[in-house]
Amino acid sequence: MDEGCGLWVFVEQRAGCIARVTYELLGAGREMADRLDTGVGAVLLGSDVAGVADELIASGADLVYLCEDERLEPYSTETYVSAMTQLLTRFSPHIVLFGATTMGRDLAPRLAARVGTGLISDCIKLDLNEEGTLLQEVLAFGGEGMLTIICPEHRPQLATVRSGVFTRPVPMQRCGETVGVKLSLPDDDGRVKVLEFQ
Repeated sequence: MDEGCGLWVFVEQRAGCIARVTYELLGAGREMADRLDTGVGAVLLGSDVAGVADELIASGADLVYLCEDERLEPYSTETYVSAMTQLLTRFSPHIVLFGATTMGRDLAPRLAARVGTGLISDCIKLDLNEEGTLLQEVLAFGGEGMLTIICPEHRPQLATVRSGVFTRPVPMQRCGETVGVKLSLPDDDGRVKVLEFQ
């Protein structure tokens, strides 16, 4: 399996419908990955979602890490944290980007705590320094200023990014690969049950 994707984008989807911010992050990730001379990995978790993998490749992904399991639909915090922890441990990406959405804001901080790294939330700009460290800009002082934050020592570098700060890329014909990944997921313990989405 190709393990050369140093920059990942978490694919937010509900019932196979991909959130716009995912495409925006794939476009931004593609530009940064080219500068880092690495690949872009898209992490696709869910049930019966393999059909959207080609859309992710067309939008900038080189490799789609696909994990399909009925326990991954609908989104459940503990199940997704377990899945992502296993993936990060196995493949060791340097950067992982999430949308600053309800799902991303729930998943990313729990994942950061689980793997012992930092997280910068609600970024409005991303860049790289000469060493390839992620520069993450956020609003500060009640929106009156900007802060640039880095995570110099721990990996992966995690960030949630607001929707609309990057342009959605125009899909194009690209070569890419979808790889099925088997994970050991926790069984439903009954503590939390999703009843419906509104």
